[in-house]
Formats: sequence, structure tokens, C-alpha cells
Amino acid sequence: MKQVLLLTTSTLPTSLLLGALGVLLFDDVGWGLNLPIFAIACYLAVLHAMRAHGNPGGRETALAGAIAVVWSSVFVWRDSPVLHSLAGLSLAATLYFVHLQREFGSLSMPVSALFRCLPAVVHAFLRGPVCALRQELNGTGTGHSLHAVHSLAVARGVLLSVPLLVLFGWLLISADARFAERAWDFFTLDLASLFLTVLTFSVCFWMAIFLLRARTVRLGAERGAHAPALQPLEVTTALFLLNFLLALYMAVQLTYFVGGDALVRTTQSLTYADYARRGFSELVAVAGLTVPVLLCADWLCETARGRIRAAQHFATVTTIVLVTMIAGSAAHRLLLYADAYGLTEPRVYAAAALLWVVVLLVWIAWTVLRGQRDRFLCGAFASALGVAAGLLLVNPDARIATYNLGRAVAGQPLDTDYLLSLSADAVPAIVAARRGLDRDQRLTVESELLLRALAYRAPAWQGWNWARYRANHAVFTTAPVD
Repeated sequence: MKQVLLLTTSTLPTSLLLGALGVLLFDDVGWGLNLPIFAIACYLAVLHAMRAHGNPGGRETALAGAIAVVWSSVFVWRDSPVLHSLAGLSLAATLYFVHLQREFGSLSMPVSALFRCLPAVVHAFLRGPVCALRQELNGTGTGHSLHAVHSLAVARGVLLSVPLLVLFGWLLISADARFAERAWDFFTLDLASLFLTVLTFSVCFWMAIFLLRARTVRLGAERGAHAPALQPLEVTTALFLLNFLLALYMAVQLTYFVGGDALVRTTQSLTYADYARRGFSELVAVAGLTVPVLLCADWLCETARGRIRAAQHFATVTTIVLVTMIAGSAAHRLLLYADAYGLTEPRVYAAAALLWVVVLLVWIAWTVLRGQRDRFLCGAFASALGVAAGLLLVNPDARIATYNLGRAVAGQPLDTDYLLSLSADAVPAIVAARRGLDRDQRLTVESELLLRALAYRAPAWQGWNWARYRANHAVFTTAPVD
């Protein structure tokens, strides 16, 4: 691993300040305005440190800062924990992709780069701050050894004072009852809160010192490639057998499309609920696993020529077609499930994942099978960000609430407990559509929403969130239904 950038020795005090800022922003406060504020603070600290080192930064630094601010702003915009997790993963993945683009100097890169660079980045994250602290305290290569000696002397003095403070403190507490009362009041701490505060400071400090040191790696010379253990003919044979299995499954599924609901209801040991609920997640997993299988098959067959290569391409196209049909079968099950039982978050997000997998399969056919494998990773990453951005814009919780309430108005059963378990993103939609519910359901929904709105009132400014504000405003500004 080659170090390409070391910032100034102000890393430690700046990281301590950012750790303290993290405690102020995140301690005992939910996600909200605090996250983009911390992201902006980290970006400004990195920019200042780079300029102090004589590097004013460039488009990559500005791009990374913009990415961090944009994805962290999702925590202010939406309230759904799933969307928050998706935004966090998108932020990490986007920054990692920026790192890969810097390493290769192009958006075209082999899929293996995604995994080849990851251990070095993880190592830099886990070990980089430790090495930075050791270097800073030892003054290695910095010319600030006197500052390091003073810091170590202060640290040793703090340790030496512990037994003295304990001894003299015990004596003074024993000497005066009022002093003892004040001392015990001071030392009576909430250990759980103290632990969370220390944890918050540690995480923010670690992230800050990692970012400020800006350690990265360069890919070394490529080692000699080892010949694959599997031969192209073996891989192609396995693909044809997999296609045979997929074709058998689709032959059975076609009977459901032809026979319709009547066949589902008359099939022994199969209920309509079983067909609608069972198998959707398994079909999504089948579609998802197909992507790495086809990529590995193409890599193992890259030395093949002539008929074997043509057969591998034909098998790959057949697999893509069959899996796309299976994805259609899974979508059919989702529509039946939604029509009979309503929508849920897992089904909606699984459907989005299924859509992304279908896009990846089409992208494999357009790039990998045309000899442009290095373009696959960039397109796959862009499509993933597109799906994530689409989910953020669609607001799944609000869509689920609107759909399920529409079914309830039409006379279908409503799972009120699940409806009220949705995040604040769904509250305005619930308030707008609750008028069509029967009196008991409407009273239940209104009372629960009122309790939630009261809990949202007067939040700490660090955890301010637009979705929670809208939910609170919708509840208190909408007149109750008689």
C-alpha cells in the first residue's frame, strides 16, 4: 500500500473538535438536520487541511463533498428507516466509486476492481487513524516532536493523578457531609447515556481523523493471471443445464397464467394465499444470483473461441430471457398479493430490487456479450443510484398508505396496526385519505396519529426532519371528521 497524501499535523485537534461537534449534534438526538451539518463540517475541515498542505483540492474533492451533502440531506427529507439505510449505503458506495475512478482514471474498469480495492480501503479505514495518531504523538517525520513530547507528558500526568485524586477525594468526602453530598451528586451518572456519548464521540472522531489523513492506495502492477480451474466447455454445459431447470420452472408457471385464479384455487394443497405470498422473495433471489453467475461464466470463458464461445453467448442470452420471464412471474405474484392483501414495505423494496436486477441483465447483454465488460460496472452502479433516487422521489410509505386506504374505502380489510407502523412519510397521505374509513377505524387512526404528533412536538433542532414536520403539521391543521 502506497501512501499518496498526508495532511498537516493539525489532524488530531481538528478531529477532536469534530468529535465534540458530533456529540453536540448526535447525542440522544434522532437523524435529521444534524447529518448534513456534520458532513459539511467534515468537508470544510478536509478542504482547509488540504489548502494548508499546499493542495487546494480539485474537482474530485468538490465532487466528494457534494455527494456527501446530497445523500446526507435524505435524512432531513425522508423519515423512513429503510430510505435512511439506502441513503447511507448509496453514500458509501458513491464515495468508493469515486475512489475507483481516481485509481483507474476512467469510468471503465473491470468488475474485479470492485473487490480488489476493497480490502485496502477497509485496511486504511481501520488502521489509518491508529497510524496517524501514532505518527502525530511520536512526531515522526513532522518536525513537531516537542508538541508530541508535551502531549505525552500531559497524558502521563493525568494517569499519575488518578490514585492521588481517589485517595484525597475519599479523605475529603469523609471529612465533610455536605461536600460528600455534592461529590456524590456530581459522580452519579447515567452509565447508558455516558456510554452513548463516548460512542458518539469515538465514531465521529474516528471518521474525522480518517478523512483528514486522506490515506489512499494505488493499484500495483498486475500479477500474472492464473488460468481458470474450469474450462469454457464445462462452464457452458453448466449454463445449459441451468437453463433447462429455469425452462421447466417457467413451463409450470405458464399454466398459472393460462389457468388464472381458478387453477390456483383448485390445485390440491395450494391456496390462493399460498400462491400470492409464497415464492416472491425466492424468485427475487434467483434473479439476483443470476447476475454474478453470468459474469463469472463470461470471465471463465474469455479464452474460448469459435463454437464454444458462441454456445456460451447463446446460453447467456437464454438465461437472461428465462430469468426475465421469471421476474415477470414474480411481478405477477406481487400484483396478486397487493390486490388481495395490500402492499407492504418488504414487497415494494423487493420489487425495486427485482427491477434493478432486470436492468442489470439487459446491461450484461449490451456490454459483456459485446466484449465491453469494463463498461458493466459503471452502468450497474449508475442504475443502482437511479433506483435509489427513484425510491426517494416516489416515497414508498406514502404510496403504501394511499393504496391500502383505497382498498379499505372500497370495502377490503385494512391492517390498521401495520398502517400506523409506517414512518412519518406516510402521515400526510393517511390524514388525507382517512375520511373514507368507517367510524371505528377512523377514530383509531386519528387518536394514534395525534399521539405520534404530540411526540414529534418541539424536537431538538439537531434532529429536525422535514417529513416529521409535515406529519405534525398535517395532524394539527386538519379538522377532525365528525
